[in-house]
Amino acid sequence: MNEPKKVKNSKKIFSTGDKVDDSFEDELNAACRSLTYISETDADVIPFIAGEPASGDLESYLIALGIPSKEIEEREFDKFFDRLTAEKDWHGPNEKKRTKQFSQLRDVLQKNLDGLRVIRIGKIRLDIYIAGVGAGGRLAGVKTRAIET
Repeated sequence: MNEPKKVKNSKKIFSTGDKVDDSFEDELNAACRSLTYISETDADVIPFIAGEPASGDLESYLIALGIPSKEIEEREFDKFFDRLTAEKDWHGPNEKKRTKQFSQLRDVLQKNLDGLRVIRIGKIRLDIYIAGVGAGGRLAGVKTRAIET
């Protein structure tokens, strides 16, 4: 089972007894279970919880995630997920399952987080964060890796 993994400066945003946050944590874990991001390498999609950003700008997100602001590229949330959720004629059962899982992940993130951003760090070996601000004011989302040559 994929448990939320902490990133630098991370703090738990899901408080015990808070049904909304507990529900989000459960939904996020379920959406990421066995989900793989495919590029020139395959990487797990891992839920995370991070610190509280000072504002909604990219620099504040990077600080809350503990990421130095170099080699950063931001992508549009919808465009990022469009490619992952579009079913193609040639898709077999595994591809259709992954497409459905990415659709569920997108829905969970949109329903529970504000200010969603897709942040890509690096040039060839990338760390990809899909992050937004949760009800408790802290960043949450998912992280994965990609290799693009």
